[in-house]
Order: sequence, then C-alpha cells, then structure tokens
Amino acid sequence: MSMPPDLPDEPITGDESVEQSPLDKLLEESEIYTRTVPRPEAAPNLTDIDGLSEILGLFDEAEADGAEKRLLGEDVIISPERYLEAPVRGHHWRAITKGVETKGQILLLPGFTEFCEKYASVADLLVSAGYDVLMLDWPGQGRSGHLGSDPLIVHSDNFEIHRYAVMRLLQETKMDQAPFHVIGHSMGGYFALHVAQRYARNVQKLVLCSPMFLPKSPPLWLVKLLTTVLVGIGRGRHHPPFRTYPDFDYMRRFRLNNPLTRDLENYERPFKLYDHVPGLFRTSPSVGWIKTAFEECEKYTLNPVWLSDISASTLLCLPGDERVVDSAATISMVAHLKQCRTVHFHEARHELFAELPEIRRRLTANILTFLEEDEHVIPSPPTISQQIDDIEEGDFGER
Repeated sequence: MSMPPDLPDEPITGDESVEQSPLDKLLEESEIYTRTVPRPEAAPNLTDIDGLSEILGLFDEAEADGAEKRLLGEDVIISPERYLEAPVRGHHWRAITKGVETKGQILLLPGFTEFCEKYASVADLLVSAGYDVLMLDWPGQGRSGHLGSDPLIVHSDNFEIHRYAVMRLLQETKMDQAPFHVIGHSMGGYFALHVAQRYARNVQKLVLCSPMFLPKSPPLWLVKLLTTVLVGIGRGRHHPPFRTYPDFDYMRRFRLNNPLTRDLENYERPFKLYDHVPGLFRTSPSVGWIKTAFEECEKYTLNPVWLSDISASTLLCLPGDERVVDSAATISMVAHLKQCRTVHFHEARHELFAELPEIRRRLTANILTFLEEDEHVIPSPPTISQQIDDIEEGDFGER
C-alpha cells in the first residue's frame, strides 16, 4: 500500500490579530439569535442498565490513561483513484488485539478537521467492549493530505469523495460483507446517515452525536449566493474573504465560552498531538467546502423524503448548548427517521466525546447499551408533531 504524503514540519499560523471582520460579526450575530439555551443537567438514573458496572469499568479504564492512549490497529491506505486526489487513510482496530472476542463491527466517523488519533480513547473503549472499529481521516483532513490552497484549509468540491472514501475502506476491510454499526460525530453524523441509506442491509444500529443536519450560519440563501460567486471567480480552494482566523497559539488556549467542550483536558488534548505531528492541524473550511456542505444539507438532511428512507434503528445524542450546528434543524428533521430515540445532554457542548467526565460516562452507557439492545426493544419514533419535551425522557433507564 502507498503511504500518505509527507506532512509539513510546523503548523502555519495566521495573522496574530483577532479583530473581528464584518463577516465575523455577521456570523456571531446569527449565532446569538439561533443558539440553544442551556438547561440544567438532570442527574441520570442509569441503575437499570444491564451490565452497567462492566460498561463503566471500561469507561474508567479508558479515562485512567486516556492521555497516553494510542491506536493499536492497522492503517489502511487507499491510493489516489477516481474521485480521490490524495491518499485516504483509514485505521482498522480489531477486538482480538486486546484478547477480546469480536461481537460486532463499528464504523466510527469523525467530524470536521478531526482525525483518527483524536478518537483513540473512544476506539479503545469500543474495542475493549468487543467491537472491531474502522475509522478514517476524511479527504483533506489528518493524514489524508490537504486539498485547499494551504495546509490549514479543509476543502471539498463534492462530498461524493467522502462517500467514495468510506466505500473503498469498507471494501478493503471487507466490512461491507457483514452487518455493522455506525457512529458519527458532527460532519461524521451527516455521512453516517448516508452510509445507513446506502448500506441499508448492513447497518444494524446508527448513533448520531451532535450531527450536522445544517451548520450554524447566516440565512441559507445568503451563504449560497456568496459562495457561488466566490467559486465562480476561482476562490473555491481559499478561505472566505474578509474573515479573520486566530493563530495556533490563540486557538490552543482554553476559554470558558468556547463552543466545543467544557473540559479543559480534552480541549487541549488535540493540540498536544499537533505538537508532535503539526500536519494534522486544520483551522477552517474553504469557500468550496462551505458551498458543498450547504448544498448537500439542503438536498439530503433537510429532505424529509430522503430521511424517511433510512430504516436503521437510530440513537440521537444532542447537546443542549450547541453552537456549531443548527440543533433546531436537527430536531425538526430527525422526526422523519423511521426509528429514532433521542438522548439530551442539556448543558453539554458540541463535542460530546470530549465533554466533562459525567457527560462522557452517560454517553458511553447509552451508546453501548443501545448497540447491544434487541431490535424489538427500540420504541416507535415520535410523530412529527410531537413536542420536544415529550421525547426528552427517552434516555436509557431514566423512566
């Protein structure tokens, strides 16, 4: 197998100035008016979950040495071909490497700018629970190279390259020849829906964590107009104009009001990885990626007919203090899925897998229980007209 391209030695930092541009102010104003209002976190009652002590034991083990966790599986490299401009790196970690008998397979799909190493602790926990885990660095992210005008930009002209990359990795690992589960975070949640739709006979359970049904943004028509014009004049692989980006040192400093997580250690963990492998660092989407993302969301995740074709039993994990994706769009559209259960984490932020320990513990218990639950136990989905308060108590063991 061919190896991914060499990584740059150091991250490229932007202008040290963090003064807001007009576009920054527009985006911030939009965020203020659409942000979900945090609600008090109710202490979960998980005592009725079968095997809870074993689940929490796995969680505590992963927590004990999470900072030192390493990927112990094998890289799978897909060489450039057809849709792929650069090699795509996947990582396949089998349960047998830890002396555990395999009881299922999981496709783990990271989010925007993320990479396999960031999910080492999550993957280790899933492998310890008996699952073979396949994950990937999306095209343009991590060790799968970069496609933008500079190494800090994540670019895409068409999300079909992402779907194609998943297909090729499933073929290379032969996971497409047997049943498997899918777990997707943020942008990975968006593509998890596509996998569930394309591999309907394979996908048993679908877990969506803070999924991207629609990114937070100014009005959709304005985004489409601006990006179409910019792509038309050849700026598709570049940063959006008039928008400033903080430099590396600024970004790595934990701030209480950051939109990702309330956990200092987990916020800083990726930056420690960047110190060792600077080429993993990405900061922002290109104009082309933004255009593609909004067009795709409009075509698929905002399409009730397309969503209603997905039959996999689904667990939706939603943070209450969501500032990255449009949670209102998610709540509205997920009602069109045939089988979906919703678990709310009222004060949590976007990166649930990197949140405070009590959130991660509850998330772990819900996900592992859901994966091992018999199909007939899954409750019927709420009707489209059902109020959100009616489904907030759908958490495992909380009734």
